[in-house]
Amino acid sequence: MEHFDDKSQLKRNGFYFSYNVDKENIEHWISAILFQVLKDKEDIVILSLGVDTLVGDSLGPLVGSILKRNGIPNVYGTLDRTVNASNIIKILDEIHERFKNPYILVVDAAVTAENNINDIVLRNGGFTPGFGVYRQLPTVGDFSLVGVVNKEDEREHNLIELLKKCRFDEVLKLARIISKILVLTFARMNKGDK
Repeated sequence: MEHFDDKSQLKRNGFYFSYNVDKENIEHWISAILFQVLKDKEDIVILSLGVDTLVGDSLGPLVGSILKRNGIPNVYGTLDRTVNASNIIKILDEIHERFKNPYILVVDAAVTAENNINDIVLRNGGFTPGFGVYRQLPTVGDFSLVGVVNKEDEREHNLIELLKKCRFDEVLKLARIISKILVLTFARMNKGDK
């Protein structure tokens, strides 16, 4: 789970796009962008971060589980086997043992300072898991697909509490949309589109 102070932080880390999940045809818009990013990549790995014990942080494992059920290869992080702060180093070692030069697409949840709950943020560049809960872990990945699950609250400074206070139906909606985006993107790549 990452914490974004503002969109200028994202701009410094590479391009980003942010779309609300209710935008018409969002799956096709984001899939088209993602296809352009991924079309020439080999050994694409999807790293879905989070835990299944916090509603907001379950976004990544929900996406990973949906992708696995849809036959998407090289998915790490599901409801059955989460990837989180306690095991991410081990999982990254597994990925680098299996793939010579993996292109890692990170899926995770975020809490933001701005009121953009239910946005999907695409970011060119890695992601720092655990940053929002003050864990020092390495930045991972080459590209990030992030679902905004809650907004900071001036009365609540504990991000774990903010992740607990997320609505499950909203997190599930984000997970389904992100999964559909990835399924559409991989289907197009498998067809050989350019």
